Amino acid sequence: MTKLVAADHPALHRPAEPVLPGDFGNVALREQAAALLSVFDPIVEARQGVGLAAPQIGLSRSIIVVEDRGALLSGPRWYHDLVREPFARRLVYNPRVLRRSTESICAWETCLSEPSVIGLVDRPRQIEVAFDSGAGVAETIHVADWTARIFLHEIDHLKGCLCSRLYLPGSKMPTADYQSEWKHRPLPDALRTLAAR
Repeated sequence: MTKLVAADHPALHRPAEPVLPGDFGNVALREQAAALLSVFDPIVEARQGVGLAAPQIGLSRSIIVVEDRGALLSGPRWYHDLVREPFARRLVYNPRVLRRSTESICAWETCLSEPSVIGLVDRPRQIEVAFDSGAGVAETIHVADWTARIFLHEIDHLKGCLCSRLYLPGSKMPTADYQSEWKHRPLPDALRTLAAR
């Protein structure tokens, strides 16, 4: 069974290979997508995951799966400071950001590849994303807030960038410390306190 690779795996630290037009419909690509989904499904159930990129299973291909069931809408206090709209699963090939809003928002982020640490990441509030569907058809969507953050996090994986490289100075901490001190506090409290360190 395919599993998540360790944080030092080379696939997590280099740009992923694009899926070429001739790849769509072939057996190899279907098997790669199936492998990604086979890891994502139990993660959604066990850890309330919302996204996974192919490099996280050691596969250097430009494929992500994203889905937000909204299970955490009644969770941490700071989630209420953001707009979160659940959306159905999408298997996405070659995603790329076409436009980013000048307005940004900061929020806590951790990663399934580095679950022991968490920190604050500032990201654009709205983005326009182009990608290829499973049939190789080009699509473009506009997404905002949590959905934009999910897409950006996974697209960063395809660039070889873990979110821990983007944490605001002073905000990186063990997940256990976040759970005990910051999980149920508003985002402005964290920004004021951690920015002063």
